[in-house]
Amino acid sequence: MITELEDRLVDVKGTFFEAVEQVNCETIQHSDQIAKARTNTPSLWDQEHWVGDFPMCTLEDDEIVLYLGRLEVNPMILNPSVALNQIIEKGVYIPSDGEIKRVKESKRTTRISLIDITEQYCGFKNECMYFEFRTSKDQPYFSENQWSIAKRAFGSGNDFERYMEFLADNEISSTGVHFMSPSLARELLKYNQALGLMAYINKSAFFIIPPSIKDIMWMRAVELTKRI
Repeated sequence: MITELEDRLVDVKGTFFEAVEQVNCETIQHSDQIAKARTNTPSLWDQEHWVGDFPMCTLEDDEIVLYLGRLEVNPMILNPSVALNQIIEKGVYIPSDGEIKRVKESKRTTRISLIDITEQYCGFKNECMYFEFRTSKDQPYFSENQWSIAKRAFGSGNDFERYMEFLADNEISSTGVHFMSPSLARELLKYNQALGLMAYINKSAFFIIPPSIKDIMWMRAVELTKRI
């Protein structure tokens, strides 16, 4: 059953910050919500979507830890002009102490160690890594951390199974999660407590990337001029 909110959702196109300015930020959809919507609205499948999820990397006891927060703790959505100016000036987004605390303390944040979810390098200088898994029902073994990030990206339980079936039916035999390599994160965290990142979902995978001010994608939310 489609809810009133779902019925009002539209897709706006632009850079992350251009899109944020056009929508009611409280309605920006997360990756797992878009994955679920695709099973009911296949036309969404081949669109790349910015998502409300806020990835944040920290270094804790010499271990790279990824926090996946929801939009209510995403400073790039809550204070987009401040975030944009910092990214333009520094090339990265460094969350404040208060922002870090809110992300870590939120009950809707998922904490994930990167120690055992990395499998293969990608990118010109191995600046990213990813792990893949089949969309067929004979799923390979997931480590606890791999499963934590996979269900945040694509949904859990029946929603995860439906989305994998949807991908398989559309001839996508494997999917996965791409993210900044731990070695690059460690280098950037030498002088900072945390790194704020961005996330998007395309038709075959979930991506966690350094902040971008140029990439153009869709964002699914209620338009700013409309009421929920």
